[in-house]
Amino acid sequence: MDIGASPPLAKLLWLFYVSKVFDFADTFFIIMGKKWKQLSFLHVYHHMSVFSFYWLNARVNYDGDIYLTIILNGAIHMMMYSYYFLAIHTRDIWWKKYMTTAQLIQFCIMMAQSTKMLYSGAECTNLPPRVTATYLVYILSIFGLFMHFFFQSYASKPKKA
Repeated sequence: MDIGASPPLAKLLWLFYVSKVFDFADTFFIIMGKKWKQLSFLHVYHHMSVFSFYWLNARVNYDGDIYLTIILNGAIHMMMYSYYFLAIHTRDIWWKKYMTTAQLIQFCIMMAQSTKMLYSGAECTNLPPRVTATYLVYILSIFGLFMHFFFQSYASKPKKA
C-alpha cells in the first residue's frame, strides 16, 4: 500500500498496525523478568496473530469497517496499560476481572460486526467474503482462548471440605 496516496483513515490503520510492534515489548519484558507463567499460549498466539491480521487489514481492508476494531482495541489497551502501571504501585487491583470481561465484550462486538458483514454481502463492503470469514474464525479463536483464561483465573473454585 502506498501510504501517501491512501485515504486518511488508511494512515490511521497503518499507524495502529505499527503500534502493534510495541505489544512485542510486553513479551520481551515477560521473558526478561522470567515470568514464565505469563508467557502463555494465549499471550504468544494473540500478539503474533494480531500483528499478522492487522498487516492483512492494512493491505486489503484499509477504508472501512476495520476502524471499529481500532477504537475497541485502543480502548482496551488504554485500560490494560493503566492496569500495568497501577500493578507496579499496588498489589490488589479489584477491577482486573472486569478488564478481561471488557476484552470478551470487545470480541463479541467484533464477531457481531464480521457476521453482519458476511451476511449483508457486497452492499455493505467490497471486502472479499473469505477475508471476513477468516477474520470471524480468528476472533472466535481469540474469544475462546480469553474465555478459557477468564474461567481459569476468575471462576470460583470449590471449597475443600
